[in-house]
Formats: sequence, structure tokens, C-alpha cells
Amino acid sequence: LVVGVEMQALTPSFLGDGPQDWFVNPRLPDGLSLDGDSGVIGGTPEGAAIEIRYTIIGTNAVGSAVTTIDITVVAAAPNSIQYLSDVLPCTLGEECSIGSPLLLGGTADEWSTSPLLPEGLEILDDGSITGIARALGDSNHTVIASNSGGSIETSIRIITLHEEPTAL
Repeated sequence: LVVGVEMQALTPSFLGDGPQDWFVNPRLPDGLSLDGDSGVIGGTPEGAAIEIRYTIIGTNAVGSAVTTIDITVVAAAPNSIQYLSDVLPCTLGEECSIGSPLLLGGTADEWSTSPLLPEGLEILDDGSITGIARALGDSNHTVIASNSGGSIETSIRIITLHEEPTAL
């Protein structure tokens, strides 16, 4: 299941007389519920949850039946990422940076690049890139924003040049 996305209701099927009461153990993730009369599980999960096995119990005057289901709730995946510019110009030995990108969809729990950023630069927890360029170069990098629901990528070019000459 995905945080904030209504799940398709799960309706039980059974042989013989139908259960009159339904129970679940442990408690379902926040936002989901088990209808005690019909046994239908439905709702919209409110937060991410690791995979847990839930025991569903249906009872009537004659007895009970038990089954299990596994439920995992993942974060909504980021679906778009864009920096204000696709080029980060740097001057050798000086601070350079680009602010955090616009991220649509789910939030990013982790940011990474491929290949690694040039020496002296790093990507921060908000996706911004900052540091002091330590080597000349022109390189292309893939920036990846990810969470438990998936990931999205964008490209950025980093150009590091010498300082412009002055006082000629």
C-alpha cells in the first residue's frame, strides 16, 4: 500500500455460514480498518509501515476461522525533480552551490549522485549541492531522490574553471 492512497477494499470469502464478528491482530496501520460486521478491510494508510503479518479471525456461533495477510505501507514515490539550473558553475578553490531542487510527489529520504560529485562538493539532505571545488573539470552527474516507495532522477552538469584573470 502507499501512504495517502486509498487501498482497494479487501472483501473476505468463505465457505459455510458467514462469520458474524471479525477481529484483527495486531491493530492495522493508522488509516486502515476492519469492519467488524462484514470483515472488509479498507481505508487510506496515513504513514509508512514495515511489512507485518496480520491475523484475521471470523467467528460465529459454531466456531471460528483464521487467516493471515501481510501488509506493507510505503511512502509515495517522488515523481519529478528539477533544479533551477541544470549547470552548476564553480571556480577552483571557491565555494559554489545550487539550492535544493523542486521535488513533486513524495518526499525524499535519501539523496545520491552517480558518479560521485567532484572532490570538495557534496549533496545535502535537501538535495542541494555545495562545497569548495578542489579540481578543474567538466562532468555530468545523475542526482537520485528516493524513499521507500521509489526514486526519481535528474541530470546536472558541474563545470569548474580557474578564477578569471584580473588587473590586466
